[in-house]
Amino acid sequence: MKQIFGEFVGGRTSFGLLLLRLVAGAGLMMHGYPKIQKPFGWMGEGATTPGFMQALAALAEFGGGAALVLGLLTPLACFGIICTMGYAILVAHKGDPWIKPG
Repeated sequence: MKQIFGEFVGGRTSFGLLLLRLVAGAGLMMHGYPKIQKPFGWMGEGATTPGFMQALAALAEFGGGAALVLGLLTPLACFGIICTMGYAILVAHKGDPWIKPG
């Protein structure tokens, strides 16, 4: 198992990683909460993304954030979050990861 997961991190580093995971997970949950309210149509009527993909994105953001906070299936949660955010950068932000004002 050490070949897959490496050495266990302890001490202050462990606390820092826990804090990072909690903050990132809570932020993702807050970002995904409005989407999970209307999972198949949160992009609006004129969206080119199909409803099931919108639902998967909502689940990845809210459910992935909850999984990070709880520490459950974190590699799977991170994979879903990475795929969702990658698609958002390429399609919604048209390659620009930064949000432009106005």
